[in-house]
Amino acid sequence: MSRHLASIAFAALLLISAGQISGQYLRVYYPDIEQGSSTLVVSPTGQALLIDAGTGIKSTEDGIEDFINDLIDAGIVTSLDYTLATHYDEDHIGRMENVFQLVPL
Repeated sequence: MSRHLASIAFAALLLISAGQISGQYLRVYYPDIEQGSSTLVVSPTGQALLIDAGTGIKSTEDGIEDFINDLIDAGIVTSLDYTLATHYDEDHIGRMENVFQLVPL
């Protein structure tokens, strides 16, 4: 199992155990954002974990900010309870600062 998948699995277990589980499902989103990597895990209790935030090398309409805004508009995400950077390469943390300005942490 790759480190990224192991991080997602571990994070999912933490989110599930962090609160009462309702009738909802654990949701894992892997947005198609340029070349960068990002994963958003939303627990059945509504807690959200962002793993990586894609690249900030170039400006594009396919950034993680737009993806998270769509989930906010749909009422799926209201805040980010946790963030995780798997490693400090530009294609994983490049837009993390933009995300921090977008939603409450």
